[in-house]
Amino acid sequence: GLKGTAWAISVDATISGLDVGGYLDLDSTWFQRVHLRGGVRADLLSYQVDDRLQNFVPAFREADYIPGYRRSATGIAAGPRFSLEVDLARGLSLIAAYGDGYRSPMALLLDDGEPAPFVKVRSADLGLKYALDARASATEPERAGAARFSARATGFFTHLGDDIAFDPDEGRATPVGPSRRAGFTVYADAHPFPWAFVSLSTTYVNAV
Repeated sequence: GLKGTAWAISVDATISGLDVGGYLDLDSTWFQRVHLRGGVRADLLSYQVDDRLQNFVPAFREADYIPGYRRSATGIAAGPRFSLEVDLARGLSLIAAYGDGYRSPMALLLDDGEPAPFVKVRSADLGLKYALDARASATEPERAGAARFSARATGFFTHLGDDIAFDPDEGRATPVGPSRRAGFTVYADAHPFPWAFVSLSTTYVNAV
């Protein structure tokens, strides 16, 4: 086609989305070393879609039906979340967490009245955390310039009940079935001077 001329339109839709969420958390400490936090979160998501390319009528044909596909879908996703932190030594802690989450759907794939099928996500983390704050033992005149340092190394595992990927043959995103991701993250930061902050992080992940 000519330069600057649109020769094809693949998406022409208006999408309105609503997300209302709430959560309940409880914190508890045992033996002054074990910190447990747990609760549940729930989200209500609703979508209104006006897809103007569905039932499209070419200009040379007489329309005998209403063009476009207007639809709505609503669903609820709820799941537990827990985290555990155990103080092993001064500044060193063991951390663990588990939670059920969701991936919200692609609105254009929803049918009218469909219960907004959220992809269930189950995720777990396990690692160590170390924090050193020289200000805690410094005198008042020394505290402003005292250094801080923290580091965290965690492994993670995530499972998705039904993943989505772009299909070049179909020209759109399509469900591909369950998937999982496993890996680790290392993060460190330091505040050696009042005017300097340094951070470093790296992540490795294997996805199947």
